[in-house]
Amino acid sequence: MCRVPIDLALAEGCAISHLVRDPDTIKEEKQDVATRLQHCNEGIAASRSEVTTLNGRRSLLTERRISIDAKLSGLQGKADKQLQDRQQRWFRAKRLTDDVAQYADLLDRISKSQQVSVNLDTRDEELRDLQAALRNRHSDALMRINEIFSYVCRGLLGNQVSAKVDLSGAGLQATVEVGGQAMESLKAIAFDLAGILLSIEGRSGVPAFCVHDSPREADLGQSIYHRTFRLIRSCELISAEPMFQYIITTTSTPPHELSVAPYVVARLSGSAVEERLLRRNLP
Repeated sequence: MCRVPIDLALAEGCAISHLVRDPDTIKEEKQDVATRLQHCNEGIAASRSEVTTLNGRRSLLTERRISIDAKLSGLQGKADKQLQDRQQRWFRAKRLTDDVAQYADLLDRISKSQQVSVNLDTRDEELRDLQAALRNRHSDALMRINEIFSYVCRGLLGNQVSAKVDLSGAGLQATVEVGGQAMESLKAIAFDLAGILLSIEGRSGVPAFCVHDSPREADLGQSIYHRTFRLIRSCELISAEPMFQYIITTTSTPPHELSVAPYVVARLSGSAVEERLLRRNLP
């Protein structure tokens, strides 16, 4: 009633314990306490009501938060999908751009290839014309080679000889036959003489110069061997000055009329050093 703490009253004593309380004062204090208690109860009731109201609002807010979270999740999913779609569209656009650039490059290459094809067609036509011209020229040259080769073979073997020159992938192939028998030993000499005559006519790229080392009477027969020398002699009479040089080294005696100067340049022998070509022994 005096509002003095009991611990303090026990320690120091109660200063007002000897006083007598006034009933009216006590009644007023009770009334005041009752009023204050009523106000507290009303505050508690108001607080409880407010708590109930706030709990309801909290439930509504929770439901709204859940709804908003769901909406945010949906919007986030849509945003991710839109981002993925945008990236895919960008990649497709990039690939389309690359395809367009590649297509333009292919068109340019096709155009260049077509131009090259046109140029190749033109070049192919030029080469066909050149091939035809070369074929005609080679045909004329081969025809002339055959004529001269046949002339030389007839001069050596008589008119009954069959002689021809063919052009194949292996080169020029000469054939000489008399009565169905091949004349292999004569073929090389006849072809060389034909080459000299072609050089005289200016139809060959080789000089009009030939060296025959050691053709022998035993290999050709005496009549053919002598005809070789006489044929060369007849070719010398085409002009005042000889148009070719033909050297023969042989161990067989040439025809009598061609075994003297100026046809015989040197007589050599291997028995004595001074009679050899270089007048000395070679190491």
